Amino acid sequence: AHLFFSHAWDEGLWECAESILKEWPVECCGAYICFLSNPQNLGSFLSELIQNPRDSPFYKVLEHRPKRVIMIPNSNTIIHSRLW
Repeated sequence: AHLFFSHAWDEGLWECAESILKEWPVECCGAYICFLSNPQNLGSFLSELIQNPRDSPFYKVLEHRPKRVIMIPNSNTIIHSRLW
């Protein structure tokens, strides 16, 4: 993925999508967005998937060094006030 988007899980889908489209650099052709890439509706499977951080999709994408990491702000939470 050319881009890695990080967000606070405190925004609605439309706000997040709007922010992503606004920040998307034209030269990039693919992105990792965790809520679209991880099985959010499968709690126990997701728990197993991230039990060892090095096996998680999040880690694997960062390991491949995306060209850009973009923090997506929202209207509810200051993005840098969160710990990941």
